[in-house]
Amino acid sequence: MMKLKFDDFCKASEIAFQKKKIDAAVLIIWYHQKVSNRNSISINEINNYFKQAHLPEYNKFRLSEHLRLDKRITKGENGNYKLNRAILEVLDQKFNHLFEDETKVQLQISLENTPFLENTDIENAHKMAELYLIIFCFENSARHFILKIFSLNFGEDWWNIIKNTDFKKKVEERMSREQKLKWICQRGTSPLFYLDWSDLLKIIRKYENLFTPFIADLKFIELRFEELERVRNIIAHNGIIPDKNDINRLILYFQDWCKQLKELSI
Repeated sequence: MMKLKFDDFCKASEIAFQKKKIDAAVLIIWYHQKVSNRNSISINEINNYFKQAHLPEYNKFRLSEHLRLDKRITKGENGNYKLNRAILEVLDQKFNHLFEDETKVQLQISLENTPFLENTDIENAHKMAELYLIIFCFENSARHFILKIFSLNFGEDWWNIIKNTDFKKKVEERMSREQKLKWICQRGTSPLFYLDWSDLLKIIRKYENLFTPFIADLKFIELRFEELERVRNIIAHNGIIPDKNDINRLILYFQDWCKQLKELSI
């Protein structure tokens, strides 16, 4: 894991722009747990991080009270504080990439030398690769959004609350397969990443009341999820999307999704 300077983390997490001081403290606790050998932090250490971030210190009494009342935070060893599993998962998904060495996939051979493929086939491959970038971002954004909603409403036990028999079986089978086949990378740290795309829509429909405050019309999600699933299945099987209207519609849906959720404060 790459060492990340606190200044760089402050910039990436926009710690200075958090609406509440306790939210900045939560980010600090997460960073501390990532870079130190200890999984808990003291009030004095939190305030030292505030100083490093060039932010006003937290009143110790008020900080102690806020830490005690915040459901994202639990007591650690020696009276210190740490984050609960639910918020750790959320922040891991959001910021873990900052600790990874940046690597890029580079082609070692020319695609033009691929046997039996014409130039048009190579051109289509490049087009579908660009379209996959949108699908990747769209799908993972949706999974993180759902994870955040459930974590905030149900806490760290959210999975035991929302899972049904089919979901439980599917997740356990896929996790078990990963354990047996060590060369297969993990899908993610959350059970949501082991469910199919269509399962996510079922979950949203079941807990519609939790999502309508952020997306008033469920049709907004249904149309975009269904279109994404259709296109991703074609690309996943190395197919081609020949119709420009289909491509433009997916781009438009992704833009709609970003506009709808970008400004949400949750």
